Amino acid sequence: DDVAAFIAEPVMGEGGIIVPPEPYFKKVKEILDCHDVLLFVDEIQSGFCRTGKMFAIEHYSIEPDIMAMAKGIASGFPRPSQLFSPVLGN
Repeated sequence: DDVAAFIAEPVMGEGGIIVPPEPYFKKVKEILDCHDVLLFVDEIQSGFCRTGKMFAIEHYSIEPDIMAMAKGIASGFPRPSQLFSPVLGN
């Protein structure tokens, strides 16, 4: 009842470039949806085509509720930005 969001990096950068197995985020999203917990992905290091897709989370065929991005959007300069799902935007 006290958890608002689960925050994760689709590819763990500082922890040693760890890529979760394919079913990981689908299962996480199922569990979070059952408990009305938001999925917040940190794409600061992995976003903007660094993994072959625009965002690393796209490899898992799910849509996060919130996404943080920064470095790739401004050529390495600190320019943070967040995206929200349409449900949260309303």
